[in-house]
Amino acid sequence: MELLPPHKLKLDEGVSLSIASTMEEIEALRPFWEKWQNHPNVDIDYYKRTVEIKRETCQPCVIVLSINTDPVAMLVGRIENVPLVVKLGYLKILTIKQVALTVIYGGAIGDFSEKNCESMLQGVFWLLKEKRFEIFLCHYLGCDTPFFKILKTKPRYLCRDHALTPNIHWRMNLPDSFETITSKLKRKHKYWLRRLAGKLETAAEGDVDFRCIDKIDNMDLICGALESIAKNTYHRGLGVGFIDNDEYRNRLSFLSEQGRLIIYILYVRKKPAAYWLATRYQETIYLNTTGYDPEFEQFEVGTYVFMKMLEDLCTKKIAKQVDFGLGDAFYKQRFGDNFWHESSVSVYPVSVKGITTKLLLVLSRKVSSAIVCISEKSKIKDKLKKIWRKKAKTLS
Repeated sequence: MELLPPHKLKLDEGVSLSIASTMEEIEALRPFWEKWQNHPNVDIDYYKRTVEIKRETCQPCVIVLSINTDPVAMLVGRIENVPLVVKLGYLKILTIKQVALTVIYGGAIGDFSEKNCESMLQGVFWLLKEKRFEIFLCHYLGCDTPFFKILKTKPRYLCRDHALTPNIHWRMNLPDSFETITSKLKRKHKYWLRRLAGKLETAAEGDVDFRCIDKIDNMDLICGALESIAKNTYHRGLGVGFIDNDEYRNRLSFLSEQGRLIIYILYVRKKPAAYWLATRYQETIYLNTTGYDPEFEQFEVGTYVFMKMLEDLCTKKIAKQVDFGLGDAFYKQRFGDNFWHESSVSVYPVSVKGITTKLLLVLSRKVSSAIVCISEKSKIKDKLKKIWRKKAKTLS
């Protein structure tokens, strides 16, 4: 390897790594970037907007592998202060602050052959050695991808992630009609859904309004409705999901301008009762955050919104599939057509802080995995989830 000025590393004859860390350098990558981007998170314009919104807390960092000066693969990430949380289930034990190079979801784009993956890993070690950051975090790579396998096995033992936690990711193919979806349901389930809708209509005396919003004309009105629901969910206690702040408003504004935003809100007697945020990108609808007001829990308004959303998407025919995202919720199993496994993976530096952080995270994840395994075998997993979520709601 040979260091080249500036932000460049020569690996072999005609093969080099470079770092794009300014908006001008990122814009120069647009032709290659747009050719390979396949997820809303890694869309170049969305990435630039996100970095601009977070400019006070992060900086862009894109590792580019080039052959004969032509880019062939990229790791799209940000250097930012990341609170690494040591926890058991939803219970936070300790927070360790680290400067991390975080590769965003979908950020490994281009030709990630085994050889190119090994070259990228050299770049990660180079930057760790240069102390550009304290830890390398790659969010949810496919467990069957070459880069995941390289990160899992190639780093030195002390640098390697020994607490990988695979998560299932579900996706659904959208049929031509909503009737095709309901025809696959058991008679008992179809009856239950009809009864659910009827129960809600009766209780609200017919004042049930389901709205689909794809362009925001009044940000205060929309965000106010979403916040009135989100503040009462267990997600708020966990620090995830929708929150009415400048960052989220900027994100919604951008998606609205690009024609990618979809917001479903259910109003019951003029009061916001449940919502679902989604992003339309290429031929896929990506489901984002959701929530419901506990006041309407008995009517299962989350399920009501979900079914209405599928009906709307089938009618409009604006996409070919719905990406449910990570997790193994029952509705994903019931309506999903295909799935795969993903896991976040880290590379740690050989330092006191790096090794200490790794040991604490590995220990907490191993204990959490053991708790999940025991709860599944004893059939109390769902009960434990409800307890944790109720606890999270009290923190919201």
